[in-house]
Amino acid sequence: MFVPHDQAVGVVLMQDQGNGLQPTAYLRKKLHRAELNYLIHDKEALAIVIAFKAWRCYLKRRRTTVYTDHCSLKYLKKQPNLSRRQVRWIDFLETHFHYDIVYKPGHKNKADTLSRPAHRHLLQWDSDIAYRKGSTNIWVPNYPPLCQLLLEEYQDVLYAGHFGSNKTLTGIARHYYWSHLAEDVQKFVTSYDTCQRMTSSKQKKAGLLQPLPVPEQSWQVVSLDFITGLPPTTSGRDAILVVIDKFSKMGHFIPTHTTARTEETAQLFVRYIISQYGIPTTLISD
Repeated sequence: MFVPHDQAVGVVLMQDQGNGLQPTAYLRKKLHRAELNYLIHDKEALAIVIAFKAWRCYLKRRRTTVYTDHCSLKYLKKQPNLSRRQVRWIDFLETHFHYDIVYKPGHKNKADTLSRPAHRHLLQWDSDIAYRKGSTNIWVPNYPPLCQLLLEEYQDVLYAGHFGSNKTLTGIARHYYWSHLAEDVQKFVTSYDTCQRMTSSKQKKAGLLQPLPVPEQSWQVVSLDFITGLPPTTSGRDAILVVIDKFSKMGHFIPTHTTARTEETAQLFVRYIISQYGIPTTLISD
């Protein structure tokens, strides 16, 4: 499907695989200064040539139907008086491709939207990039997947810091512009799981850590922890159960397994600690 505009052409490549025509690729190209002066008939023909050149690997040796909203283009090959430019275009198309041209009104043509940027009066062009007039903000087409990608990319970079909607909007608005930008940012931040987890809590901060009371005697209060990820020994042990007496700071380092269950750890504690020092009143562990 092909649609030219005053400054650009829009093309949609579609294929029927049994479920009707489905989009395969999109193409939008800004016209050069000389091409801007073409008559509408030539702009329509140019759109076809641009598309066939871009997608030659897909269209060569295949029967292709060209849908256009310019009715007279159906008679391009039968036109009695052709310009040199039109002769070159037809020669290129006839030499390499098999195609039929079918008229389709603009309101039924999906490519129509590609050639008609929203709020065109607010845009200025530079090197095939559209900017919002009076600023350096790049204009983004109203295409949800593209807007979503920009939002995700901005939030995932290190300097973004997973801010809330206001700071995210301010950051993106420095570089990009599209319709409903503020609304899209608000919805994205609300639904984005990473933002939900990284956004700072608005609740009252927790109090300072309080020191544990000093025990009155040895092996009354004992702390437990594990050292894991060690190279396995000949017996297969790859972790250490660390037991520290909080009063004397004496420690026991007991070989064990990373996969040791609660029952196995309890048996080690009974064998190496309780059997020597008795049952402690308090156990501390994370």
